[in-house]
Amino acid sequence: HTSFNTTSLSSLNLKINDNTSYKVSFGKSYGGGIGYYLSEKIGFSLESYYDQYKHKLTGTSNNVDWESKTTLNYFSPALLFRAYTLLGVYFEVGPQMNLLLSSKYEYDGGQDTAVFIYTGIPQNSDDLNNVKKNFKGSTFSMIYGAGFSINMIKRLVICVGVRYNNGLTVIISNYGKQESTDTSSAETKSRAIGLVLGLQFKL
Repeated sequence: HTSFNTTSLSSLNLKINDNTSYKVSFGKSYGGGIGYYLSEKIGFSLESYYDQYKHKLTGTSNNVDWESKTTLNYFSPALLFRAYTLLGVYFEVGPQMNLLLSSKYEYDGGQDTAVFIYTGIPQNSDDLNNVKKNFKGSTFSMIYGAGFSINMIKRLVICVGVRYNNGLTVIISNYGKQESTDTSSAETKSRAIGLVLGLQFKL
């Protein structure tokens, strides 16, 4: 499947800071998997994806307007339970493990690195673009989705749906917590919701 998502990294300090606001951010996801159906209405699917999270913020610090973007790339295996109705509508739910592949931080608005405080992401004063060690190598999330399937030919099915990925664990590493200038960064978790388009081949 492939999907186009709105993504964010939510944290408490963003909710209480009037000088900082989220900017709509988009990430992508694509991958594949295999499924086994217990009946025509109930089945399981073991899937894996390349997931990208982007987190954009805008704000003002020391009378200077700034914008930041954090990008996280994951390899994400998942186990989904899926239920179908007679009309082709399906519902899905299941856990996902997220293995961090790479990360990047970009900032526009002067040399004030204190802006990192407002992102809810840890501050690494040595090298802001080398932030991978500030994040946990593995985290967990839950997938919730719904959609409908269309039988095209005998064994080919097209699926269109909506999927919400809710982060369950904090994404900041112990190193990142030490480097952070704000303790609320410890509550930072990932969120994503988007449209999914996929193909199924029935054996």
